[in-house]
Amino acid sequence: MKQSFKLVYSGMMCALSLLVMFLSSLIPTAEYAIPAIAGIFLVAIVVEAGFKSAVLGYVVVSILSALIVPNKQAVIAFIVFLGFYPILKGRFEMFNNKIKEWTAKIITFNICIVFGYYLLVTVVGINNVLNTFDNIYLILLAGLLVANVVFVIYDFALSRVISLYILNIRKKLIKK
Repeated sequence: MKQSFKLVYSGMMCALSLLVMFLSSLIPTAEYAIPAIAGIFLVAIVVEAGFKSAVLGYVVVSILSALIVPNKQAVIAFIVFLGFYPILKGRFEMFNNKIKEWTAKIITFNICIVFGYYLLVTVVGINNVLNTFDNIYLILLAGLLVANVVFVIYDFALSRVISLYILNIRKKLIKK
């Protein structure tokens, strides 16, 4: 595939990802669903232009989202996990060992969740809200457990979306 096509296609996918991220300010209740959808566009860059191009796209969309998207909670979700995980997913699946693969995925997810929580407390300032709960650590632990279950479901759904792109959508978008 021509380098110019890869560049243009990557730019279009980044633009779509940024457009979807901007929707988080119009639909504030979808603060995690919208960054997850925005991250899917980066998968197309991995498939068509490679891992390095997708990482560059992730950096560009992250910076532009941080600058222009008003919903900072959605931006943090994209930057901390939902933007780069679709890019890393293929790397984890190269292990050819389900135990290593899922261990790497779960560890990465949990590190990102803890870091994301830290950013939400420091950047968005949700600490005041959290201090109103008596058993905050128990609530956070329960939330982390639920988040891990949701992550596993997200990973399976993302696999389906990637397969859909490769087997169906790609043929319609890119005519050789």
